[in-house]
Amino acid sequence: MVSIEDFGSLSLKELCGAELTCGCGETHTVLTRDIACRAGAVDELPEMIEKHIGPLIKVYIVAGKSGFDAGGRAAEKLLLSRGFKTARYIFDEGGVESIENADKLLSRFPEDAKAVVAVGGGKVLDMAKYAAYRLKVPWFSVVTSLSSDSCLAPFSMLYSGGFKEIYVTAPPVGLIADTNILSGAGEALVAAGYGLAVSKRLAVLDWEFSSKLTGEKYCPFIAGYAVTAAENAESLGESLMRGDKKAVESLAENVLRLSLLSQIMKNSRLSNGGGTHLCFALSGVMESAGRKPRLYGETAYLSAIFLSKVYRAFLRAELTEFLPPPDLNLRAEKLAAVFHTTEAAALKKVRPYMPMEAYAVASHKYREYRADFFASADNAVTALEHSVKAFRRMYGDAGYWIKNYISEQDYRTALALAPDLREKYTVLTYMRDLGLLDRYLV
Repeated sequence: MVSIEDFGSLSLKELCGAELTCGCGETHTVLTRDIACRAGAVDELPEMIEKHIGPLIKVYIVAGKSGFDAGGRAAEKLLLSRGFKTARYIFDEGGVESIENADKLLSRFPEDAKAVVAVGGGKVLDMAKYAAYRLKVPWFSVVTSLSSDSCLAPFSMLYSGGFKEIYVTAPPVGLIADTNILSGAGEALVAAGYGLAVSKRLAVLDWEFSSKLTGEKYCPFIAGYAVTAAENAESLGESLMRGDKKAVESLAENVLRLSLLSQIMKNSRLSNGGGTHLCFALSGVMESAGRKPRLYGETAYLSAIFLSKVYRAFLRAELTEFLPPPDLNLRAEKLAAVFHTTEAAALKKVRPYMPMEAYAVASHKYREYRADFFASADNAVTALEHSVKAFRRMYGDAGYWIKNYISEQDYRTALALAPDLREKYTVLTYMRDLGLLDRYLV
């Protein structure tokens, strides 16, 4: 057993299986037994499965077409050369990460398979881990994209009934992050991983805000390491712009550490700040208009930049008058229209507004801590704006699409709807409870 204070000094392999005592009173346990993050790491896959499950078993390989081409084919060849049997399930690249698609994977699982190997990015991993959890079989991950930070987390985010919901699952027994594969995935995927990591500053701010206003359990040690991972990613900007493979390896390690923090927390708080909520709302707004959203990490990054400025402006202002509570029926109508579902289904997503007695207590706490939150928001704005140069220069067309990708109306609509898409409390949720976002619903 080691201290959580050793989290930053221990390697990913040393953290595997560790129990971490923590000043917050919890003992945080790493359930993943093996992580390989280096150039050529995919070569370790057969030995990893043999060590933790056994030799010569049948393995079910799950991937999208691009993921299979990037790393799945090599993984399959390695497994066959070591005497493993394999079966495949290749997802349609145009499909979404949904319960329906995960159930298709479940229905085709070979009865004699003893483990799942998921190859790909966030979409494939979320569906594979959901299926493995339902089947009660161990699973391993070969990560081909840094655009998602849920690869080690004990939850999946899948669409159901028009909305993306969070499902409890289990983390992988082992994970492979081969930087040869990650570097070859393209500049957009590297930029998305960079953006995703640095955007975690805003998720930490929202977590602390919720702990002060609602009493949500907060661990300053985990929050501190999340900020450190964001800072480490920021420091890699110049090297990533030059295409340095060592910088990609360092970025991958920081993304994996962020995901590992979600694992030891046993919840999705670091993937559920206001920036993430806004990202999901923006994706829905764009898809409803027939426009294809860019990578999750890219949209999450731009959402964090925009929202950090919204937070700073809100926290700077004095609240001197009573504001009407949000119009829940209007919110349900707008959600139903944007996400192409029924108003009844949308109404189930709409969070009830804060009761008057709770509002009075929250208002008192808000006034007490407002200066601290403003300072945090101001620091987030400064750090995120400083990172934009590196993000834009990681690939040539970023200067164009950053300015033209999301319109002002997209932001307005998504800003209004975002607090109802997730259960975690944020600064944006408080703004909604004050009635400040209803003006953007029409």
